[in-house]
Amino acid sequence: MNRMAAPVVAFAALLVLPACGTLSGVKPKPADLLRDALAGGQFAAGLDKRALAMAADAEYRALEKGVAGAPVDWKASETLFGSIVPQQAFSVGATNCRRYVHSISEKGALRSATATACRDADGLWRPIS
Repeated sequence: MNRMAAPVVAFAALLVLPACGTLSGVKPKPADLLRDALAGGQFAAGLDKRALAMAADAEYRALEKGVAGAPVDWKASETLFGSIVPQQAFSVGATNCRRYVHSISEKGALRSATATACRDADGLWRPIS
């Protein structure tokens, strides 16, 4: 996919995302959507609830106030830690989005994934890729 198409695809995905958590009347916490996305994918497979919460909180901090190119670190133990490197924020219409790279080191094995998150109408960051 070319660079110009990615924001358009990201915005289109926002239009079809379900209102996670709002159907039950319970508003999600800022990092909940990020944690759920991590927990539901292969990238964070094997992380326990504590490590998932730490990773999601670091993602939220990176998206919310992170400086483009500067890592936001998290550490669950001496053998399980990671970092999120946010990229420059961009807008698609009135929607604010941000790409980031999340790296996890688990027992010396390093894995990384690139993702994009956009703010929804409630101001929460929703992962879209």
